[in-house]
Amino acid sequence: MPRLLAALAVLCLSVCASRAQDPVLRVALADDRVGFTLTATHDGSLELLERLPWDFASHGTVIWSGSARELAKPEGLRLPRHVAGHDRLFSSFALRPLGHEPGDPVWPPPRIAHEPRERFGSARSKKGVTCPVDLDDVVALGAAQAVINLQPTFAFLPAEAGDPDPEYVLDVEGTQLRFDPRWVARADAEIGGLTERGVEVIAVVTCAIPPGADRAHPLVHERCDLARAPNRLSAFRLSDRAGVAHYVGFLRFCATRYARDDRRHGRVRGWIIGNEHDAHWEWNNQGEASPTEVLAQHARELRLAVQVIRSVHPDLQVFTSFTHSWALPHALAPGRALPGRELLRGLLTHPELREAPWDVAWHPYPENLFDPRFWNDRQAWLAQDSPKVTLNNLEVLLAELAAHEPRRRVILSEQGFHRPDGPDGEDVQAAAYALAWQRVAGFEAVDAFLLHRHVDHRHEGGLRLGLWSNDPASADPCRPLARRRMHEVFRAAGTPDFEAVARFALGIVGRTDWRDLRAPLAEVAARHPALHPWQREPATLDLLPALTNAQLDAAAAYELRFVPHAEGLLQGVMLHPGGDGRPARATIQCEPARKPRALRFAIAKLGEGGDGVRFAVELDGLEIWSADSADAAPRAVELVLPANDATRRLTFAVSAHVDNAWDHAVWLAPRLTTAVLKPARTSARDSPR
Repeated sequence: MPRLLAALAVLCLSVCASRAQDPVLRVALADDRVGFTLTATHDGSLELLERLPWDFASHGTVIWSGSARELAKPEGLRLPRHVAGHDRLFSSFALRPLGHEPGDPVWPPPRIAHEPRERFGSARSKKGVTCPVDLDDVVALGAAQAVINLQPTFAFLPAEAGDPDPEYVLDVEGTQLRFDPRWVARADAEIGGLTERGVEVIAVVTCAIPPGADRAHPLVHERCDLARAPNRLSAFRLSDRAGVAHYVGFLRFCATRYARDDRRHGRVRGWIIGNEHDAHWEWNNQGEASPTEVLAQHARELRLAVQVIRSVHPDLQVFTSFTHSWALPHALAPGRALPGRELLRGLLTHPELREAPWDVAWHPYPENLFDPRFWNDRQAWLAQDSPKVTLNNLEVLLAELAAHEPRRRVILSEQGFHRPDGPDGEDVQAAAYALAWQRVAGFEAVDAFLLHRHVDHRHEGGLRLGLWSNDPASADPCRPLARRRMHEVFRAAGTPDFEAVARFALGIVGRTDWRDLRAPLAEVAARHPALHPWQREPATLDLLPALTNAQLDAAAAYELRFVPHAEGLLQGVMLHPGGDGRPARATIQCEPARKPRALRFAIAKLGEGGDGVRFAVELDGLEIWSADSADAAPRAVELVLPANDATRRLTFAVSAHVDNAWDHAVWLAPRLTTAVLKPARTSARDSPR
């Protein structure tokens, strides 16, 4: 085993650059040196670039230049690992042939400080809970896994505090980090208590915004909207050395403390970095940000987490986290959310992450968090264009990973079932868990199903998700009061008692037995067959994803809408003008095209009443079409857009008439195609301008 681990430490993350003739760089890490060699013959001169972990903008700094033959020698190039207090474990490197762009970045493989005597095996069951309150009850339930929250913001001592014992001090990136022994003791008690009871722990690491924080805080992202961040959570500050030091230092301290062979403080087997990154405004605030900015930030967070955590123990897992949004964002909030599929695909192909061992934590809540009947979800289709991936169509996520990255594992780290009102509310809630458990149990790629939550929380927006209700008279917002029927079903899940205990649920979920609960992944379609033919046209560019991140102006409301039609379901956006007389506009970028293209869409006014609205399309600020409508029936429009050599602004605008009451103006099935079928129609109501 020592030889195997030594060999693994020398193996590189070899990444081919974009051109086939480029050399391939190999990086190996030792205790005090970093080695660089080539794995392919190359003639000519090369530059070796180092990009520091807080550098997002440049290709890096030249740290060596010379003949490719020098790097091709068996001994290659050896450079110090530590330079001016910086550990090159956290740097990426690239080769640049003279006169060319550099190749893709290569990161050193994490080096295990020592071979652990005890390895992390698989959890004994997928069954688990989040936010455990009564640890003995967690054991009685048979939960094998639990999710807890750790927030580094509160883990460090303030500057004015005295120095703690040496075990709470860590030097990272030239910064001395002093951990608060009281915070550590609380974490030890929670993690150790679960470990002692045989429960595997997964930790979610989020960046809370502390009271009075400013933009100089070493953990809070420099662009975080401190005044408006909805849940007081920030993305991590990785733009300077101090920020990186606090981030990787916290992960190193905790990963080391909670992966000890003696289990003295308990064990954490998995680390979820941040929460629901596709909903970044709510949970990882970096201000309003483009998808490119969100991807760059989280890719670096993940990469650094892999570097530090996997250098502690080879079995530790690092996860990214998502809502249940898929082809469309969880909410239509430009600059504040993006589709989960878009972010996941970006991470899967990101040059910093392609070779890194990271996995996926998905939150497949029902589409309506207040309705646990996920089997009725109307936006969870067995198709890759599904708006959401819930427990009803988990196959969509698994098919995506199986097709592109089969080595990535999945945990369902947070999802719950609200106890609805009514005398049968507890039965419906328990039945939802029963069906979900039976579905998830059969998915080989899913390693955990963690129910949120153990006990209701008073401040969770009115949701009643717990296996227990909470005591309204207690000062503790999640003090257990009474068990729910779901508690009984949860306890029976994965045991011989399940069939008898959960038999009542079959009638509620519309089944006679628990067979045939999963579809083969090959049956996941590319396009949902129930969509209107307009939305399934071949050779078209669907503009709806772009419109979810449009630039908005003077909009009173901007929402996703799904409109039933005799020929199939139509998807679109509702743009509601404000009451100040200005048109509401949603503007997207129209990429260059060598040939004219057809812009196709349908319009409808869904509000019941009002005096109608005026729809208009603008190209680079000039109106090219308009029409008045007060009709809820979708009306098809086709325009011809001229060829364009440069990017142009395409704007969908809506204006109120006398007032804006009921002006629910919807743009449906917006799309572009080079197959121009006919010129735009002209009439008194459809007039190109």
